[in-house]
Amino acid sequence: MGALRAQVRARHPAAIVDEAQDTDPVQWAIFDALYPADDPSGTLVVVGDPKQSIYAFRGADVASYLQAGEGADRRTLTVNYRSEQPVLDALNVLMQGATFGGGIAYQPVEACADKRRGTLPPGVPVVELTVAGVPDAPADVTGPDAEADPVSVPDPMAAAAAAHVHRALTAGRRRPEDVAVLVGTRREGAMVAEALRALGIACTTAGTSSVAREEAARQLRALLRGLVRPGDGAVVRLVATGWFGDRDWAALPNLADDDLLTTQEQLRELAPRVRRLGIASVLRDLAGRAPVLARVAGAGSLARHLTDLDHLAELLHERTGRRGCTPDQALAALLELERMDEKAELVTRRLDTDAKVVQVMTIHVAKGLEFPVVVVARKWGAMATDRDAPVVRRPEDHAPVLDGGWLVKPLAPGVAVAERRAWFEEQTRLLYVALT
Repeated sequence: MGALRAQVRARHPAAIVDEAQDTDPVQWAIFDALYPADDPSGTLVVVGDPKQSIYAFRGADVASYLQAGEGADRRTLTVNYRSEQPVLDALNVLMQGATFGGGIAYQPVEACADKRRGTLPPGVPVVELTVAGVPDAPADVTGPDAEADPVSVPDPMAAAAAAHVHRALTAGRRRPEDVAVLVGTRREGAMVAEALRALGIACTTAGTSSVAREEAARQLRALLRGLVRPGDGAVVRLVATGWFGDRDWAALPNLADDDLLTTQEQLRELAPRVRRLGIASVLRDLAGRAPVLARVAGAGSLARHLTDLDHLAELLHERTGRRGCTPDQALAALLELERMDEKAELVTRRLDTDAKVVQVMTIHVAKGLEFPVVVVARKWGAMATDRDAPVVRRPEDHAPVLDGGWLVKPLAPGVAVAERRAWFEEQTRLLYVALT
């Protein structure tokens, strides 16, 4: 380790760790080994905000960050260069005295000089809080853009969020692409999207599902299976009636083998190109063809589906060695992506930035983004019960503790309390990220 440390330090006498609140104990062990605190010949600069530590499900451990910062020379930023002063004034009042676990406290901030004045008209609130026990919806939602009153939407939280969006759009101050609705889970995102569409408001989602489980992935899977088995009539029929074919879906039951000849010829021509150029090149060529674009557009949002296809092409390109591959290899890579947890960052559905519609996304995906109007539609309910083995931190020394008895009996009382506390603290940090 000494030789490695010397080589790293000779090349990089100083290092910066950004977003350090999302690190884990193993990463800190590496940082400490390369840049020990008692060695002045190297400098480690750590940039992070523990109030934004919201990735515990990916292994991030805010306690490790706090422990690493003990005794360090600290600098605190008190000027916000992104938000206007009226927004910060509201958040400073709302968050006054708030804590986020582990001694993490809210730090009031002020806007930079060119954002001291707000841009909203006088009397328009910059922050609104709604308790969605009863839908907060306009009683006169009518006209061609409103297919249903929000009160008829079953979920009160989703109805209230859709009503807020509707007011922002009908007031004439905002375009759909100016608005983002932040949710906590895929289910919440689906409910909000349904409520928005019930009001005739077009929307798209990001971060609420895995791209490998969306329609683009199903169409791609059918294409790759067709490339692998171009002589299989059942497989080719799915290609022929899908995005990359030339037959109507309604004609599927009546398609004869002779009707599939054109599709089979195309598949046989594409397979060598995949081997020579790679799956990403072939997919992007197909996605740019007018007949394919027309069929994709007929399946819903063209921009949304093309974003998913491009995402999948990029993932398959990486997982097939960034070079030509066999259709079998590309199919195996896609199936592997489908098996991943939908929360995995690699397959989290990307934001469709080109769509002129309302964006519905999870708080985790929205972190760091900016929108003129943000609606936080989150059910701040009870802790999930289907969690993994509980690992909590001892308050006195932040040491991780695993309750091994959780498999055969309820959690030990102390562990249960600690786990609930850790869960609640992360919920407060999620709220902070959503509000900022």
